Amino acid sequence: MNNVSDDASYDMLDSVSDNGLSDPEVRCYSGQTYAERPESFRWKGAEYQVTRIEKSWKEPGEKYFQVGTGDNKRFQLCYNVANDKWSVTALVRS
Repeated sequence: MNNVSDDASYDMLDSVSDNGLSDPEVRCYSGQTYAERPESFRWKGAEYQVTRIEKSWKEPGEKYFQVGTGDNKRFQLCYNVANDKWSVTALVRS
């Protein structure tokens, strides 16, 4: 997988709530540190394979990944280090 910069604009379509009821299950590659890159995730009853990482960045206490899946959907995955929780936001091209 490669980190490719994509300057296209995206709108947030749907975001997971932080109530613990719909927390995503994210499987990721972890080498030196946890969550170096996501490989697949389960969200809202569906399984998604990450086929490309379009962008990745860090903010204090968080790791972000804009990813594409095998069914040509795009998502933003965020790992909150302090809370040890993932969140998912579906993206649509604007």
